[in-house]
Amino acid sequence: MAYTEADKRYKRGKAGKAASARYFQRLTPEQRALRNIKHQVWRKANPEKDRKHQKWTKIKMAYGLTKEQWEAAFMAQGQKCAGCGTPTPSSKRGWCTDHCHATGKFRGIVCLQCNVALGMAKDDPERLRRLAVYLEERNRCPNASA
Repeated sequence: MAYTEADKRYKRGKAGKAASARYFQRLTPEQRALRNIKHQVWRKANPEKDRKHQKWTKIKMAYGLTKEQWEAAFMAQGQKCAGCGTPTPSSKRGWCTDHCHATGKFRGIVCLQCNVALGMAKDDPERLRRLAVYLEERNRCPNASA
């Protein structure tokens, strides 16, 4: 299957969602199957590129951020966790893109521990304040040796 001008526009990402939907609707079942096979072969041959592409596609779809915008936000927060300030992501998967669960809006880039803590606290600042007070008041473990 030779690439048409529509294919090239789709690949450049300039066609938009509606145009790409129309493009796929025009394909015959055989063309779709061939395209899927080519895509699967490419994904197996390029796992690292595919992982990175999937990551940035997810960030763009979920938060509306391009790779460049995400990187600029990370630079603006000093290339460290917006929560605890650690310079390392503490996860093989890298940094987490934090967002408001009520609105879906991007808030910042955090390490895995901060992301999990925010999620477990249900993004409730008052709960986190009470937990901080709790830890400060009960800083000593009763069974720990001095």
